[in-house]
Parts: sequence; C-alpha cells; structure tokens
Amino acid sequence: MLLATQLQSCSKKDDDKDIHHFISAAQKQKPAPIKPLPKFLLKEPSKITNLKTTIIKNHIFPDYSVASLNMIGSLSNQKNYWALIASPDGTIKKIQVGDTLGEEQAKVITITLSDITLQEAIEKENRTMNITLSIQQNTD
Repeated sequence: MLLATQLQSCSKKDDDKDIHHFISAAQKQKPAPIKPLPKFLLKEPSKITNLKTTIIKNHIFPDYSVASLNMIGSLSNQKNYWALIASPDGTIKKIQVGDTLGEEQAKVITITLSDITLQEAIEKENRTMNITLSIQQNTD
C-alpha cells in the first residue's frame, strides 16, 4: 500500500516540472565543439624481400609432429576412406587423402583400414626429396 502511494505521488504533473525544465534548458544549450582528430604520420611500408608465403588447405594438427599422432580408426563408404587421428592432447580429427598433416606438412597419399601413407617433401642442397611416412592404426 505504501509503495503504491509513493508511485502515485511520483506521477503527479507538478513533479514533472523539474524534468521538463531540465530538458528544455539542455535543448537550448549549444553543443560543445568537436575537437578535430589528431594528424597521423604515414610511413612508407617497409620493403619485404624473399618472402615466401604458402597457404596450406586442410592442414591438420600443424603444431604436432607426425610421429606424435595416432591413427585410432577409419571410416569408409563405397568410394572414400577417412582416418581418425588423435593428437597427444586427445583431440580427434577426421582426415582424408589430400590433407596436410603435422608440422612436417606431410601430404596424405593413401588411407586404408589400418594405416595412412604420407609424403613429406624435404629440401636439401637446392633439391627436393620426397620421403614416405606411415602411421599405422593403434590396436591397444
């Protein structure tokens, strides 16, 4: 009952005079000028030479070596195989032929029910050598 009385007294027109006076006074004031933005000094972009950037699509577990990864299973349909790979932290991902795996950037060449064949390109003395790696399914 007390609350209803207080709310009712707030809604009287006499109490709105202060609010209306404040609003009309604020509307009559000139807005403060906006200060200009500071000037920025633009520098010439530095020249980058011999920068080799490669974007690798479907790079799975780029922070782990291939040796630290485990094949825990495989999936297949009539046309394709996929492998399930677990990282040392327990994350599991599905990979397919053509994906890139590990910090070595080894390319997935084949997937069977029990293993994955990878090809790693190593540059040595201005030559590229391809090394074949294999991850076999962990049967533990």
